[in-house]
Amino acid sequence: MTKYRKLPWKRNIRRLPAAALAKLQDLPSGTNISPVCTKRVSITDIKTGAFKHLQIALEGDQPTFPGARLPAEDIGPYSFKNSNGWEVKRTDLPMIPKTIYLGERPKYGDWSNGSFPLWQTRDVYQVDEYGPTDYLIEIDLLRSVDGAFIFKFSLDCILDPAEQDFEEDLLFCLNILQENTGTCDIDLSSKSRDEYVATTYVDWEIFPPGSIERFLAKAKAGIGSGSIKTNQVIEERVAEFRRLSPERYILGKGGFNRYVGAVLKDDIVVFENIRYGNALYVLYENWEDVSQRSRAELLNGTSAAYERIPHFEGWVEQFRNAVRRRPLRRRR
Repeated sequence: MTKYRKLPWKRNIRRLPAAALAKLQDLPSGTNISPVCTKRVSITDIKTGAFKHLQIALEGDQPTFPGARLPAEDIGPYSFKNSNGWEVKRTDLPMIPKTIYLGERPKYGDWSNGSFPLWQTRDVYQVDEYGPTDYLIEIDLLRSVDGAFIFKFSLDCILDPAEQDFEEDLLFCLNILQENTGTCDIDLSSKSRDEYVATTYVDWEIFPPGSIERFLAKAKAGIGSGSIKTNQVIEERVAEFRRLSPERYILGKGGFNRYVGAVLKDDIVVFENIRYGNALYVLYENWEDVSQRSRAELLNGTSAAYERIPHFEGWVEQFRNAVRRRPLRRRR
């Protein structure tokens, strides 16, 4: 049994991520996708060897890396299968007779008399055999940030959502990315590098407090009349923002993601990704800093820098408490 090396992140996923499924639902018919993700890699990550298996190293204060890398076999089970192939025992099918070689045996129990090969016919389960996929992880440095680098990691394959085994193949590919980078995602296979760099940023649009109707209309634009639940999320979040007397409202767009939020007093920034509507974020950072962050950096930091408020029972009060705690944190 292969012994896998320790990793500083979750090794595998059991199902397709919700974010990837949401993107697939929005794809026009006939569009192909690629398994691809961006990752904020700090200088410390590189120095401690977190990405040594991808041959990412430092020369001075700049990273060095290969253009592509075959995942190491000891990174995880999917990386191992990628290099060696695998078998699936078909317990759902009838067993079949198979003659198996059991090795050499001594004649009359004495090796001095010579030996003979022993074969035996047994009933065994049928097996589906899969050869190595040999996918490479392509590595690209999109840009540098303070003390870190935004990398793009992609598998050199294109997947067609119309194919019969698409979801199974996609889950396999995403697990290779997850094992090797600690994250996984998808994007259009036709997207150029320049387009990809552009989508690593969040473009923010600012609205003064008195333009709430225009803000709501812009937030709902392009969602479609059929997305009733999404429009309800927008209205509920904005209503909660209004109770806190925001200094301005903000809309953000970055790739597939859309954000609705507000800048409150004491430089608190609150927002939610309206595509998923599963949690509010309260960032204890000034707006000028937040507005310049990439999507990969937006929620990167310690628990002292932001709070995530899932929409469980009592989330409204938890959200308001998180906002009230900002002046206390600021004085520390």
